Amino acid sequence: MDPSRGGPLSPSQSPSSGGRGPSTTAEKRTVANWLVAGLVLLLAALALALAAAGPGTVPGDIAIARTVQRPTSGTIDAAAEVISFIGADYPSTVVLAAIGVGLLIFSGRRDLALFLAVAAALRAIGPVLKVLIASPRPTGEAIVIVAKADGLGFPSGHAMGAALLFGAIMIIAPQVVANRLVARGAQVVAIAMMALIALSRVRLGVHWPSDVAGGLLFGLAAVCLMQAVVVAWRQAQIRR
Repeated sequence: MDPSRGGPLSPSQSPSSGGRGPSTTAEKRTVANWLVAGLVLLLAALALALAAAGPGTVPGDIAIARTVQRPTSGTIDAAAEVISFIGADYPSTVVLAAIGVGLLIFSGRRDLALFLAVAAALRAIGPVLKVLIASPRPTGEAIVIVAKADGLGFPSGHAMGAALLFGAIMIIAPQVVANRLVARGAQVVAIAMMALIALSRVRLGVHWPSDVAGGLLFGLAAVCLMQAVVVAWRQAQIRR
């Protein structure tokens, strides 16, 4: 089974195999792959959170942020604001998630609709993490502040939300799009959106690079762990 699909089992993994032999090994390996990926990403996110906790900056943050903010350009800043708006929790993310959930329900994939809805809803964890980590946002003494934002910085809610929403879309796309090339294209677009939303927040001076990196790590970790649970549940249902 392709781990990115989490979809129908191959003939060698059919229920008639009785959950024995190579089929069982492959099934367990698929779950293990998602579980390991999720745990590795989560550990990386926690390590970065420890480095970012409290006042001060993570080494390299200022240099990377200044690089992202070059060259000075009102056009690039305006584009960054548009991309940042797409990554905002409301209305953009809520509307996109609602459309996705609606389309999945209409197509008869309520299981995937639930997966997407839960992934999008997990963005609500972001503010809790910010309070626990208590890492301040950038200041004008270090970098250019193009847009204003209140509250704490780590992890970036925009980056975390993008990882959750578009990460879920990456997993869902191959399961609902029959054309393999189109499905891969959707995954590439999802990756691009995650990267662009994260970069836009640094470009606008509202987050440090470590903030957006932490958001991406936490979000992708959650999606991988969710998929591990889903694949394990599906396999258990098939073997019953």
